[in-house]
Amino acid sequence: MIIAFLALYWFVTICSLLGRLGLPPASTHGVLRPGITFLPAPGVETTGTWVRQQFADQAYLATRQPGATLQLTFAGTDVALVVRRSPDAGRVSIRIDGQFPNGLPRDESGTYLSLKATTAVTTEVSLAAGLMPGIHHVTLENRDGEFAILAIRVRNWPPLDWAVALGIVGYSLVLFGAILHFWRTLAQMRGWLPTVPPREGQ
Repeated sequence: MIIAFLALYWFVTICSLLGRLGLPPASTHGVLRPGITFLPAPGVETTGTWVRQQFADQAYLATRQPGATLQLTFAGTDVALVVRRSPDAGRVSIRIDGQFPNGLPRDESGTYLSLKATTAVTTEVSLAAGLMPGIHHVTLENRDGEFAILAIRVRNWPPLDWAVALGIVGYSLVLFGAILHFWRTLAQMRGWLPTVPPREGQ
């Protein structure tokens, strides 16, 4: 039974860790959860001059002001922007949790994303992936040109419900094995198991 108690301790520890690293309650105001969020949205804050810009059947939140910022808080491991690349677009500085994310171009001013393109097109651009599960803060600052953002996509990997399910299955298997081993040992000690007669010639 010691194995079962150790397995229970492991399971409680894992659940506690998942609870600290997992998603906040659905009622948490202003925190973007996994999925796609179209702008403007609660919890997404801006400074400077931003306007609503209609392009075809899509409505963007856009700015041309250098230094204008957009800040958001999300719960998950990956975050991406749905933006419009165009000849008028420029560069956008990026900070995540106060740090410059890896995997993006960097210059003396920090990490940035270039949205300039030869033709106007709406596309999804990753800001970060594989972050520690939990709550993260993103700051975007327009450097030059036009910055037009349609939506923000957040992902969480692995999904928290799958992690908990795997923990429960693992604990159940360990507990079942411990109980089976205990009853088998007890049956052998009490002589409950039938004895197998030796074969002739042995």
